[in-house]
Formats: sequence, C-alpha cells, structure tokens
Amino acid sequence: MNQLDTERSRQHDSRKTVYEFLLVIGQFTSLFIIVYPFSSIVLWQATIFQLVGVMFVVMAIMLALWTLRSFKQKVNILPSPRKHSYLVTSGPYKYIRHPMYAVLILGSFGIIIAYPTLVRLIGLCLLVSILHLKMKYEETMLSKKFTGYDTYQHATNKLIPRAWHKPKTYKSSKKIVKKGT
Repeated sequence: MNQLDTERSRQHDSRKTVYEFLLVIGQFTSLFIIVYPFSSIVLWQATIFQLVGVMFVVMAIMLALWTLRSFKQKVNILPSPRKHSYLVTSGPYKYIRHPMYAVLILGSFGIIIAYPTLVRLIGLCLLVSILHLKMKYEETMLSKKFTGYDTYQHATNKLIPRAWHKPKTYKSSKKIVKKGT
C-alpha cells in the first residue's frame, strides 16, 4: 500500500468515526427529547394509559437486563464491532438482532403512552429514524466481520421476534459464537 492509499484509508476511517458519533449523539438527543418534560401540555391524562405505559417501560427494563446478561462483552455504543468481539446469538439475540434498540423504542413508547406530548412523539420519530440508520450501518459492519452473519440475518428480524419459527443457534467461521441460554 502506498502513501496515497494509506492517506485515503485514514480519511475514510475518520469519516466513518464521525458518522458513528453523529448517530450516537442523535440517539441520545432523541432520548433526551422523549424523557425531558419540555411541555406540561399532555395530549391525554388517564390512569389506564399511565399503567400501560409503565408496563411497556418495565418490559423494556426486563429485556435490557436479559440482553446485558446474554451479551457478556464490553458494551459498545458505537455501531462498529470491537476488534476482539464475537457474534452473540443466544438469549434475546436468538430472536431479534438488535434487542438494545428494541429496549430504547419500547421504553420510549411506554413513556409516550403514559405522558404523551407532541414533543415526545417527535422525539420518538427521530429516535426510530436514527436507530434505523444505525442498524443499517451496524449490519454492514457485522456482515464484514462475521461470515455467518448473513445466515443469522435472514433467520431473525431486527426488532420484533418471529412467532412462526423455532430459533436456531448459528456458527461463524471468523469468531467463536456463544451458545446457550
């Protein structure tokens, strides 16, 4: 590789890193918009909606704990996989490819059901859009790193589990795949 190729590669890596940080900043900004009470004007105020919203938040917390227990690696908020990471296909990853993003959407949806404001609804739309871009980018990186990822990708949904088939355990030839749970 000559010096010009090295410089181009460095510029590409730099742009990639900036894009990743922008995705993460957008994600946290959206979550802030959803959680922070900018307006006291609530679209509806009913105890039943608050109870349903709290149930969604509790489900999100339970899914988050299950996901963290199954992941067993250092968590990375950037969409690129770490150098020594391995593909996890157990726990909630057996059913969906992005359970932590599902947690963010589920919990945010619960907050909006319990305490609905127009600002929070806009924040949720922004969050879903940013997470869509982040998942698309992340899956490109995972496909490059793990040869078995394409098979795993075709057998599972991104965020909502498939109810009509039994989940499988997958192997990757590049890294060891965690089995179990």
